[in-house]
Amino acid sequence: MIVVGQKVKDKISGFAGIVIARTEYLYASPRVWIQPEGIGDSGAPKDSLWFDEAQVDPLEPVTHIPNFRSARLIRETEGRQ
Repeated sequence: MIVVGQKVKDKISGFAGIVIARTEYLYASPRVWIQPEGIGDSGAPKDSLWFDEAQVDPLEPVTHIPNFRSARLIRETEGRQ
């Protein structure tokens, strides 16, 4: 599984970058939104694109799984205010 924050490369186009979003739908394959690194010629960030997750290869191993729980929920779970 590809995770948000992981560096990946598309097998077909060679498009590479960092996964900034991942979606799952009931009747479709998971998709990832890839933001290429660097700045474009105009000085703005380069355009991001969506790809099927099965179509991309990781460029680095997963070192952590993001925790998307809110800070409030984490504090309540740990008994802090």
